[in-house]
Amino acid sequence: MTYKMIYLAQRNPGLTEEQFPQAWREHSALGRQCPNVQGKITAVTQCSRVLGEPQLPGTSADYDGVNIMVLRDLQAARDIWDDDDVRTVMRPDELRVFADHVVHFTLVAEEQEIKSDPQGNFALIGFHARPEALPANLFVQDWLALLRKQLLQEAGKNPVGRCVANAVILPPPPGYEFDLITEFWFDRLEDMAAMTDSPAAQVLLRGPHPDGRIASITVATQVTHRRP
Repeated sequence: MTYKMIYLAQRNPGLTEEQFPQAWREHSALGRQCPNVQGKITAVTQCSRVLGEPQLPGTSADYDGVNIMVLRDLQAARDIWDDDDVRTVMRPDELRVFADHVVHFTLVAEEQEIKSDPQGNFALIGFHARPEALPANLFVQDWLALLRKQLLQEAGKNPVGRCVANAVILPPPPGYEFDLITEFWFDRLEDMAAMTDSPAAQVLLRGPHPDGRIASITVATQVTHRRP
């Protein structure tokens, strides 16, 4: 099983959109000074929102990036916020980079692989909340079925490389009550843009239960830092 911490970030208002990726990389560099953090988080992919016009259809400009962190195990997600390295090194730097402390916008999820190609350098990352009447397990099952069916039907017709769905498994922080996080990876920005232009592909971004409210947020991103 692959467990992840995934966060949907807004920058410190004192940073411009263009300054944010570098400030974020500097924050990540602090983690290299923290053996306890290195032991709990085995891989990091920082995905900054693609800037410029036109904005891709169906994507949000309200957030500045998504961080995907692969965990050593699920216990690491429970332990990390009380870790001495996090409290003394990482947390004091967070408000320089972000609008709030990271713990307040981080989700813990279990990965379900849909398509196993390597990650590209661009990703459409979606955060999805279920309708109130639908149990979380059924919502995730419906999403997985949709992704597998649509990607199979559209094989060769869309440029999606790697695709995974991450089911949220620990209680989310207030304001981030999402149940599933989807990742659609692409080698080129043009490929990502082509998917958002496709009516059939938009179904993959909206999900199986559109209910008239803002149940999904999709961010068009590019990788600005990755380790290992």
